[in-house]
Amino acid sequence: MRKSNYDKFPVTMINGNIMQGWSDIRSVLEGKIKESRILAVDCYTGVYEDELVGELTKISAQIILVRDLYKPEDMLIQMTERFMTTDVLFGYVTNLCLTDYFDMEKLEATRKKIAELDIPVIIIGTGAALVAPEATLVYADMARWEIQQRFRRHEVKALGIDNREEPVSLQYKRGYFNDWRICDHYKDTLFTKVDFWLDTHIAGHPKMIDRETFFCGIEKTASGPFRVVPFFDPAPWGGQWMKDVCDLERTMPNYAWCFDCVPEENSLLLAFGDEKVEIPSIDLIFAYPRQLLGDAVYGRFGDEFPIRFDFLDTIEGGNLSLQVHPLTEYIQQKFGMHYTQDESYYILDAKEGATVYLGLKDNIKPEEMLDELEKSQRTGEFEVEKYVGIYPAKKHDHFLIPAGTVHCSRRNSMV
Repeated sequence: MRKSNYDKFPVTMINGNIMQGWSDIRSVLEGKIKESRILAVDCYTGVYEDELVGELTKISAQIILVRDLYKPEDMLIQMTERFMTTDVLFGYVTNLCLTDYFDMEKLEATRKKIAELDIPVIIIGTGAALVAPEATLVYADMARWEIQQRFRRHEVKALGIDNREEPVSLQYKRGYFNDWRICDHYKDTLFTKVDFWLDTHIAGHPKMIDRETFFCGIEKTASGPFRVVPFFDPAPWGGQWMKDVCDLERTMPNYAWCFDCVPEENSLLLAFGDEKVEIPSIDLIFAYPRQLLGDAVYGRFGDEFPIRFDFLDTIEGGNLSLQVHPLTEYIQQKFGMHYTQDESYYILDAKEGATVYLGLKDNIKPEEMLDELEKSQRTGEFEVEKYVGIYPAKKHDHFLIPAGTVHCSRRNSMV
């Protein structure tokens, strides 16, 4: 077996202060609440909110839950229905913001109550900073990849809605088209206001850093080459190449893809000696978009990182799904997204006979192809090579795939 040199846990080494475990974290927060009386513990959707509540109620204070100030669940479902659509997979990007979720009468009554109280108050939940802008602010952040694992275990609720029993695909769709957009836009307003960043990616083992330490890590990462924490996942077509080369769990049936750098999904590790704090790598783009992306890219894409670096492994596996990414006009009209996905396949490795499907053949009949695709939804069979071009693929080949081009890496290639 070869020795892998693939680093699955890359870090940014920094100096700073780190608090570990609920006991130490509560001790620090108790000191802060004595100074300011009001503590707001805001969080990204997908955080184990019950863990926050259970641990923070050990501090002597009046507890206020933000979720109690939201509009009723049936109203929120109706409010977000147009973004969820009736399609199994595809939704429409929301134009809602977090304030739309609040019952404004409840919010104003709670603000008045907080002002009248003369005892410590702790506000917990997504939007805590909106309830008490003057509070000491703690933000419990969460990377989307970990949220997806929690979806699969049916452990976490959506924003204001208990959808834990829904299929994972619908939980993901609500996150992708609605909840994560709302939480990202809201979090983007908080970077200069957050006093402490709370890492609860590992349940029961929280870590916390202060604002200065957070920005030390973000600034150092943005100032030079960096990597984020990759994650790996199996699929029906997955292969065996990454198991060896990336030193992955051998008992898994396959690994299909690795998100090696997709900042909206991955984590960033800040390391203090042997100790590490995990934050979503998208925070890097939100905090320093112009410095990281440059003026031209920032002017075109804003605070989004417009490149995805993936590994796609079909060696000793099956064919990737045959797919096409829509043109920009279509994706804007149908899904409310501002840009589409051009791709390229760089072939890291390939076995003899590896090929890719790429583009439609000349002189096909589009109506006939569409009819066959519709039938394949029922039969599971589609005669691909009747309609789609096929090309040999060998190690170090590079295929450019503009949006609108049908494509698929076939068995025995590592993209």
